[in-house]
Amino acid sequence: MCISKEEQQAYDFDWFAVDADGYLVHLSSWGGKLPASVADSRENLETLESYFGTLPELSTNEEIEATFTAATPNGDLSSYLEYVRRGLFSFDRIDYNNHDSCAYRLVARPPRPVRAADLPPGIAAVVIQTQLPSAVTGLANLDTAAVA
Repeated sequence: MCISKEEQQAYDFDWFAVDADGYLVHLSSWGGKLPASVADSRENLETLESYFGTLPELSTNEEIEATFTAATPNGDLSSYLEYVRRGLFSFDRIDYNNHDSCAYRLVARPPRPVRAADLPPGIAAVVIQTQLPSAVTGLANLDTAAVA
């Protein structure tokens, strides 16, 4: 089942992608437009959310440097750090007032990033359907407009 444009505008979806180096990336949509590869399958999105949410933690808060964003005005980074502790880079959408904005800001980098090649084949096959156009290791901002 697809995720409609109306649902995308109304809800914050955690979605996942692979960067140009094969690293796993978590992105928080905050009512923004999802790439077609994500919006086309709610089931795939739920599969990835469930899988990444239950991975064992690889690191602790002390090892992670995080940046507060508009979504974290009270300093609550817990939803982002949940993924970072499991080896995913975590990004948050910047312009909450513009549904079509595809600009994201880095919230935190994992101290030990995980690659898609480290995943079980079935999970890897789902996440690699959403490819970011560049490597995220040195990025503070990311534009996902070119993600299909």
